[in-house]
Amino acid sequence: MLPTWYIPVFIALVLLSFFMTPPTFIVKRVMSRFQLHPTLTDKDTIFMTHEAGFSHDSEVRTVHEAELTGKDKEDFIRHWNAAKFLYQHKQGYLDREGRTYTVRVSQRGIDQRFVLIPRDLNIDVIKHQPRKGKVAYQVYSPELLELAMELANRGSSPAQAESSM
Repeated sequence: MLPTWYIPVFIALVLLSFFMTPPTFIVKRVMSRFQLHPTLTDKDTIFMTHEAGFSHDSEVRTVHEAELTGKDKEDFIRHWNAAKFLYQHKQGYLDREGRTYTVRVSQRGIDQRFVLIPRDLNIDVIKHQPRKGKVAYQVYSPELLELAMELANRGSSPAQAESSM
């Protein structure tokens, strides 16, 4: 005959082991909420906007905005997820002179906006977080930079650029 205290101890040990080593899918789900550079999937809706001529004295002129679909979306997701996170900028806001590319992502009903600022080999990213403000960080991905420039050049013909100015 087993003593009655064995059953509660056994249940407590099972629960303790579950909390000490939770399943991988639970860990990934919790960690993704705190991830600065999110991982994108095929289920996410991605819009890309090419903004030219931004300076602190003039207003932004949107040349082209389109939803990414098909091969463009697959390429963008692959390059975005492969981008190497370098570091978070402590000063927060960055110099946004020149060309910028805005990416809007709808992930599980949450809209996020990322401003991509091309540099020599790196990309500065400003993440607009709902209810939290802006966070700036830098990633390394020459392929993502090339793809963003290609999509912007393909989507904005000179006629469209002149009509939007």
